[in-house]
Amino acid sequence: MLGNTDNKGAGSVPERVGSEWPLYAAVYDEILRLISEGVYPVGSQLVAEPEFAKQLGVSRVVLREAIRALEVDGILIKRAGIGTFVNEPYPVIESSLTTNYGMTEIIESAELEAGTSSIAITDQMLDAKYAPRLDQPLGTWVRKIERVRTAAGRPVALTVDYVPVATCRTSCKELAEGGSLYDLLESWGVSVKCGYARLIPTKAGHHVGKALRISAESIVLLIEQVDCDADGRVVMFSEEYHIRTAFRFLVRRVRGNLEKVQTSFGGALAETDGDYLRNW
Repeated sequence: MLGNTDNKGAGSVPERVGSEWPLYAAVYDEILRLISEGVYPVGSQLVAEPEFAKQLGVSRVVLREAIRALEVDGILIKRAGIGTFVNEPYPVIESSLTTNYGMTEIIESAELEAGTSSIAITDQMLDAKYAPRLDQPLGTWVRKIERVRTAAGRPVALTVDYVPVATCRTSCKELAEGGSLYDLLESWGVSVKCGYARLIPTKAGHHVGKALRISAESIVLLIEQVDCDADGRVVMFSEEYHIRTAFRFLVRRVRGNLEKVQTSFGGALAETDGDYLRNW
């Protein structure tokens, strides 16, 4: 078993820890180093906890804390009754948030095969949480489309889209083949001209974690977005949960006069969406 390294490559962690650096964080970094240097390649099993703690010169409590953090970040994976293994790294998908790309376009731009491993389509009435986001009255029927999106066959994002049922011209089941919802909207005569997004780091939780095969404690990047047509009408609201180690988003930021930018942005909202986006 490759985990039996006889202390090969492992250093004494406490010798390198400053008073303001948490010990478990230093153990985290040391395990990362062992992985990156090939002492523990992808798929290999870590040595037993007592031995590993002794090699690193730390307590088992500290080691467990570091391993738990590595699990949360998807670097290690525990298999019940067997042990802890080095997980396969996620493909890195880079995209610009300046342009309103769909998930299929984002994944394919990284030269990876985009797919959908599961899809659930349900019709429901808008509640107090989602009615303001879609700028629709309570009780409006919407179609909820929840998909696990894959890159090269591996789950990387959970997308949940809400579209008014009155807009839909088909059942949306064609999206099971990995198609683009933007393209489907276009086929219905609905053209998305702009989107407003909010980025929120959050814990995956049980539902998202199970869908993406990650720990419920893992931090994912949630992007909440409203999409509008040329007249500023909201046509769709989306929640996208991205595995943070799989995506790298870029934003072009232009430096300017803050007061002028705020006034300009506020004016633009007043001309298109009124109080909607400012309240959202």
